[in-house]
Amino acid sequence: MGDSRGHWDGKALVVENTDYNDKVTFRFPAANSSLRVTERFTRTGKDSIDYRFTVDNPAMYTKSWTAVLPL
Repeated sequence: MGDSRGHWDGKALVVENTDYNDKVTFRFPAANSSLRVTERFTRTGKDSIDYRFTVDNPAMYTKSWTAVLPL
C-alpha cells in the first residue's frame, strides 16, 4: 500500500518503497509519509539469495535499521 520502484545495482535488485498510506499496519504500525523501506535481493549462490531490508522512518526511530535474511 505504497509505491515500489526497482532498479539494478550491480548484481543486486534494489526495491525502494515509499508513500505508504495510513492503512499500512502489517510490519510498520503508524506508517506515515516519512517511512521508506529499501530492499536488496542479491544472489549468493545457485540456490540462495541474500535478502536485506532497511527501514528508515524518522517519525518512529532515531536511526534507520537493517535486517538480513538468507533465502
